[in-house]
Amino acid sequence: MQEKVIVISCPNCGKKTEIPLRVFYDGYEGPVCCSSCGEELDVDSEEE
Repeated sequence: MQEKVIVISCPNCGKKTEIPLRVFYDGYEGPVCCSSCGEELDVDSEEE
């Protein structure tokens, strides 16, 4: 079974970063960073 992820586009470099949902189920509260440039991503906001 494929792991479920959310995909967030980095506002700094534009690269899409996949974040496994299990990260949030495990209670992780730290920053989520872009896999390319290291910019902190805002996982609480909704894209329009």
